[in-house]
Amino acid sequence: MNNSKIFLIFFLITNSIFNLSTKSILANQKNNYTITSDTQTQSEDGIFEAFGNVIINNESNLSAKSDKLIYEKDQSRIYLKGNVKIENYESENFLIENVIGDELILFTNRSGFEINSKNGNRVKSNLKF
Repeated sequence: MNNSKIFLIFFLITNSIFNLSTKSILANQKNNYTITSDTQTQSEDGIFEAFGNVIINNESNLSAKSDKLIYEKDQSRIYLKGNVKIENYESENFLIENVIGDELILFTNRSGFEINSKNGNRVKSNLKF
């Protein structure tokens, strides 16, 4: 086999393993998320990270993009960092139709979020309560 076929097989196997681990980490949460990215890792202490062209979707039509995602199981929060764009994030009390910022923190154990901007940028949100 040539190197490109070996790499393709390795990539497919690795991607499948990471997708399965992602689903098992987030299975106990209220929402199940599908995370696609260039690279994904999981540590023994429950921290899941995704890097590069991160795309997040869930069953309720959430669509999110960022440069990096960090899920901290013990802290019950998901960090999205770098070029964050979110559409259709629904919580118990509100709907985020659209948010653009540099960093977003979603609290998975309660309804809430925090969005920040950096380098003189501003946060832009369309919310429904």
